[in-house]
Amino acid sequence: MPVAMNVADDPRFRPWREEATRRGFASTIALPLSLDGRVFGTLSIYAADPDAFDSQETDLLTELAGDLAFGIGVLRERAERRRAESALRASEARLRRAQQIAHMGNWEWDLGGDSFRCSPETARVLSLAGRQCPRNRAEFLGAVHPDDRRSVDAALHATAEHGTPFNLDYRLVTADGTTKVIHCLAETVPDTTGTPQKIVGVVQDISRRKEIEDSLRQSATVFECTADGVVITDAERRIVAVNPAYSRITGYLAEEVMGRNPGVIKSGMHDRTFYRAMYDSLAQTGQWQGEIYNRRKNGEIYPEWLTVSTVRNEQE
Repeated sequence: MPVAMNVADDPRFRPWREEATRRGFASTIALPLSLDGRVFGTLSIYAADPDAFDSQETDLLTELAGDLAFGIGVLRERAERRRAESALRASEARLRRAQQIAHMGNWEWDLGGDSFRCSPETARVLSLAGRQCPRNRAEFLGAVHPDDRRSVDAALHATAEHGTPFNLDYRLVTADGTTKVIHCLAETVPDTTGTPQKIVGVVQDISRRKEIEDSLRQSATVFECTADGVVITDAERRIVAVNPAYSRITGYLAEEVMGRNPGVIKSGMHDRTFYRAMYDSLAQTGQWQGEIYNRRKNGEIYPEWLTVSTVRNEQE
């Protein structure tokens, strides 16, 4: 409600009377500014004459206060919308950058309309011609390697029909004929009735990771199958791995030497000068080769040709 007061005789104005009189104010009216029933401010108007605000003027000023409150509300809403839009743009930029770093993109498939949407990074990961998203399921499957197409199609069907989470590695043939390995995760988004409405997912190019895994697998196969005994130690010269050939040659099982010094098979036939020369060579060149006598678990001494190599990390 608007409040009109005479400065000279209204007791409610006593705390400010002296200052108002000094400024030449004889009457005042205060009108609340409110939106949705909540007061957020006050419009105060001062006049040089007492009883300056009659009922007609009060009604007019009340309407003015309402219009002013509405205008302020609109401006606040616009400012809030601009802030939200700015935050959304910043969030989308961070998402795009994160996807670029991770080589990962997101996509969604509208089941009802059989239409695809995807992020720019998805198009880059999939190496699609013209960096355009697939328009439908057929185009999506068309880029999948022929040998993997049936399994991908079956996984998509299970996700669309039964809500089964999609989690699959598959090969992709790019527009220039290159084969990539893609990791894809997806799940359904139901409508209000629980019926699958769309599938949303992410794709990641894991070609390099697969190459590394294959290389490690090949190295592990060589390690396990070579006829030469192989010992791996840490920087403190503690054994961390031996291959089957080592056990056949020395008689020691892997669990018997893990954590021990390789010198567990020393024969005692070489003096300190011999080992000092070995360690000096390792420190200077990272490698030593030569004939050495060692002792098997059963006590038998045998000669062997030994190659020792130092493996350094990138910081050394």
